[in-house]
Amino acid sequence: MNIKLSLITRIAATTTALIAALSTVTATPAQAQNSYQTFDSTVGIYNCSASLIQLPGARDSDRALVMTNGHCIKPVFGRYMERGEVITDYSLRRIDASYFKEVSFYGGSQPRELTKAQLTDIVYATMDNTDLAILRTNKTYSQLKASGVKVRPFSTQRPSARTPIQIPSTYWNKAYSCQIDGFAHELHEGSWVWKDAMRYTASGCQVQPGSSGSPIVNANNGSIIGINNTYVEGGRECSLGNACEVDSSGRKSSFAERGYGTQTYYIPSCFSGSSLAMNKYGCQLPKK
Repeated sequence: MNIKLSLITRIAATTTALIAALSTVTATPAQAQNSYQTFDSTVGIYNCSASLIQLPGARDSDRALVMTNGHCIKPVFGRYMERGEVITDYSLRRIDASYFKEVSFYGGSQPRELTKAQLTDIVYATMDNTDLAILRTNKTYSQLKASGVKVRPFSTQRPSARTPIQIPSTYWNKAYSCQIDGFAHELHEGSWVWKDAMRYTASGCQVQPGSSGSPIVNANNGSIIGINNTYVEGGRECSLGNACEVDSSGRKSSFAERGYGTQTYYIPSCFSGSSLAMNKYGCQLPKK
């Protein structure tokens, strides 16, 4: 009986040790998943914020891409894009706006400028269904990385509600933190309609003008999952600066002082590495 008890005790102790060891092995990668600092991959762009993105299949020798909101390229045309408008492969040599074309790349727990580059062309931009602009720079990913710039992973998975997020803004040199509260079937603001927009929880993400274009980062793993887009400032429902939600049956609702972001997981469906491929099977971005 004593021998049996000892054996059971020994087995129990071994099992406990094995579980503890397995827990340690499992926990370590989870803790290391997000090894990025708050302002890694952030980019300063005129009057807005932006992020450096490297899409799946892109090579380090490719010229780097910067992502922001479609409404942030207003200086290029002197106006906001209209609903249904799509811009592709537009050379910025046509404009003489050096204040817009020069961008700064940041990193660190506090925003630290690492290097600068020039924007050379608009690869893709629209304010239809989404609020998105992707621009090409004159530097390669290799050149930026040699200057200490880190590139966050770009998520190709649709995010879920209650995901903890961070929104680092280079315009304000601050980061907002909250969770995804839910999703708007359609988000209406002025003449624009944005689909499947992320809504932020009431506290922590009271984003401000100038934070437009900031990356929305999954705080669990450091990946980019969207772009900060708009905030309900208070005023006439569905007007500029006062987005409203419209559900599938057409009912409108407003959430005072709530922020919204556009999702980005489907962007790679229209790219081959760093090159736009709008004819690619399954491309989900709005087309001309």
